[in-house]
Amino acid sequence: MPRFMHIGFYFPQALQTTALEPVMAQVGNWIRYAPPCWIIWTDKNPEQIFQIIKPHVGPSVQFLIAAIDETQNQGWMPKWVWDWMDSKRPQNALGASGLGLAQGGSPLAGFAPHNPLFPPSPFDAGPKKPR
Repeated sequence: MPRFMHIGFYFPQALQTTALEPVMAQVGNWIRYAPPCWIIWTDKNPEQIFQIIKPHVGPSVQFLIAAIDETQNQGWMPKWVWDWMDSKRPQNALGASGLGLAQGGSPLAGFAPHNPLFPPSPFDAGPKKPR
């Protein structure tokens, strides 16, 4: 059954995010909300994801793969992130409209602080994200 997974990277040298896009497409449907941070909708478990990613990164690259508990999340992200997550959830799994985060279920939904290190990047969404 598909679920959300978070994958965070530490690249000690240059960022390798563009090179990893085809690899992430093998893992599932994805978005990248910051240069080293991905949310993936996938039916794969963390070990399967690790086995897909590891051959494509150098030995000094660190990364963490963690499941996202759909009933226990909150944050301050651009509306397009909440919309993308809501679009992946089964309609009846968590109520009539998912967690409703994009519909105002979070007091912070739709807002994102300005971060000069990671400015908003709508082009960072995975290949299946509607535009």
